[in-house]
Amino acid sequence: MATSSPQPQPNDDHGYALPASPIALKTRLNEALARVERLEREKKNSMAREKRAKTTVKSLLGDLREKNLINEELKEKLEFYSDLQIDLMAKQGHEYTKDYREFALTLHLHGPKAYKYLRETRHFPLPHPHTIQRWLRSVDAKPGLNKMMLDMLERRCQGDQAKYGCVSLMLDAMSIRKHVQYNPHTQSMSGFVDMGDGNSETEVATEALVFMVVGLQGHWKTPIAYFLTKSLSPETQRVLLSHALEELHARGIRVVCVTMDGHASNVSMCNQLGCELKGDPREPLQTSFSHPVTGEKVFVMMDACHMLKLARNMLQAYSPIATTTGQINWRYINHLNDVQKKDGLHAANKITDKHVYFENHKMRVSLAAQTLSCSVSVTLRTMRDLGYSQFKDCEATAQFIEVQDAFKWYVLHINFMQVSERWYVTMYVDMMFSCLNVFFYAVLFLLELPCIQCVSGTRCF
Repeated sequence: MATSSPQPQPNDDHGYALPASPIALKTRLNEALARVERLEREKKNSMAREKRAKTTVKSLLGDLREKNLINEELKEKLEFYSDLQIDLMAKQGHEYTKDYREFALTLHLHGPKAYKYLRETRHFPLPHPHTIQRWLRSVDAKPGLNKMMLDMLERRCQGDQAKYGCVSLMLDAMSIRKHVQYNPHTQSMSGFVDMGDGNSETEVATEALVFMVVGLQGHWKTPIAYFLTKSLSPETQRVLLSHALEELHARGIRVVCVTMDGHASNVSMCNQLGCELKGDPREPLQTSFSHPVTGEKVFVMMDACHMLKLARNMLQAYSPIATTTGQINWRYINHLNDVQKKDGLHAANKITDKHVYFENHKMRVSLAAQTLSCSVSVTLRTMRDLGYSQFKDCEATAQFIEVQDAFKWYVLHINFMQVSERWYVTMYVDMMFSCLNVFFYAVLFLLELPCIQCVSGTRCF
């Protein structure tokens, strides 16, 4: 009788012992492989979560701020996109979402150094600058009121009424080169007169009229409209201004004042709105008009820098000007410059040949401000007291310069950021504009002096 060979018995004493059955061995191997696969998957997911946490906008802002690549203002703007995953931009075949576009545009325009650092040093998949340029070309920037900017202001105003709810509306016309070219994005010719109404014009534009709003209680400003013009009449300009005021009111934004230079068309437009700027200077001035919607006062304020240059130009061109205290004369400024050049010393003022012969520097506000400054007024009186005969009758000129400097100081030291209560803003604005406009419109009246001749042949103040 044949004896059978003994069968191996399973060893369950140790967990690491191999099972005797191949099937059991394979089952155990599959379980081990599945456990390894699960652990690797968990590790990969954990690393992905850590990477996503490091590539969110929120995690990058602190790093960029520490490296001084962005300021606090830009950091606050970018915190709106704090949950964006920058690494997801790298997915091929996917269009950039609106949030990604806005984030890239904001960072590239306001923090180019930070954008370059993230793209080239940290190798984040941000759009190429050429892509940014292509996006900017697609923004609707046609002449007329810019709805995109107005809607943005409305959203900002709803979020912060104190900062964006009270503004000054500025308008200015600037010369542009006559040029017509084909715009491939709009598939049309650009360079013609365009008022934003869609009407085709055949005249080539020579000026651009720009409307811009400036916050009275915040350091911000933004253009809201521009128009390509050739010879814009005051009537048309009044209509455009009224449209701008109505659009801003519809978005909850109050316009306190309108600021512009002293051009004749601007003055005529203000008179048509209800102001009285070119009447008898002995009569009260009407320096505000009623809002087309609310009827509230909207003040008209001439640009201080432009009016300061006009006052300097008037003094140089129309001298001598007769007053009750004597003659206001530009020659005292000439004499002061000659004496300082001869003696080689400056009597605590900045008068040089550039200030006296300013024909090639008419646009430089600093020269006009330094000419009509208190230091020059004091120097003229000092020269008179020291016995310089050419300064004998300079008192009227010194007083005139002193008045200009007083108003200039008043303008430059007004800070609406310090005004918090709304009722105080209204009272403060009303008082300030009433005082300032006495000076601004006196300058406008003086510019009409060539038409007013005295019996003595001199022009009257």
